[in-house]
Amino acid sequence: MIKLIVARGPNDKFETYLEPSLKNFPDMAYIEIPNEKDDSIFKKYNRGVKSLSVDDDDVVVFCHADVKILDPNFDKKLQMIFDMRQDVGLLGLIGTTEFPS
Repeated sequence: MIKLIVARGPNDKFETYLEPSLKNFPDMAYIEIPNEKDDSIFKKYNRGVKSLSVDDDDVVVFCHADVKILDPNFDKKLQMIFDMRQDVGLLGLIGTTEFPS
């Protein structure tokens, strides 16, 4: 199963971007980590990891709240990468089409 950890922040646009995207992936679980004090995103992600129960075959994705998932097969492609490549333990996702030099 794919499990997303979403670090929330003030004015993070979760309702505009990520939340509508997640409705297309009913089998993907997610946990929202609320903004507490001035916690860094790293502290939020660590709180998320501690609160998840993870099985050996789960894929955990650390996700910003303002991400919009455009590929309708995102979940299947992500799971396929980890199923096919047992030597891969981490995958970086980037949400841009431009790479300035």
